Amino acid sequence: MPRTLEEQAPADRDDAVLAIVQGWMESTGPTTAEELAHRLSLPAKTVSAALLRLEADGQVLRGKFRPASPHSPLTPDPSPGAVAPEWCDRRLLARIHRLTIGTLRREIEPVTAAEFMRFLFQWQHVGPESRLHGEAGLLAVVRRLAGFEAAASAWERYLLPLRVSKYEPDLLDRLCLSGSV
Repeated sequence: MPRTLEEQAPADRDDAVLAIVQGWMESTGPTTAEELAHRLSLPAKTVSAALLRLEADGQVLRGKFRPASPHSPLTPDPSPGAVAPEWCDRRLLARIHRLTIGTLRREIEPVTAAEFMRFLFQWQHVGPESRLHGEAGLLAVVRRLAGFEAAASAWERYLLPLRVSKYEPDLLDRLCLSGSV
């Protein structure tokens, strides 16, 4: 027995809403169901159902895609514990990810060997302007060099005097006797 027009309408309407939501999701970017419902002048429940169908088909992904920011003027402020899930088209999210990675890679620039050596000398407190002083400075140097393999004779002759101004072996003895090292 053929179905009447009224019986076919809900399925056709659901398919039409699904097609509309899918079209918007392919170009909108991360959004919530409420924001999309407001844009489309459709009930949020209908848009949510369409998004769930698209998620089941693998077309859209649900999650938290945007950084925390003031709430959109399109939606009322949610209660502190309730955060609406965001939706994004799978291909669009992949494209956003590729562009973000590309941008981050362009921001990283290699440095010259001279700049790198300058950094290492400062970080290791080898440069004259970055040497440390006293017991606290010696403790910082010993912590920085923790795990570094060197002969015992090299520590007091080469490594520590190069990093601590006016290094005296008594400083190391005091740190060892106090239990700091």
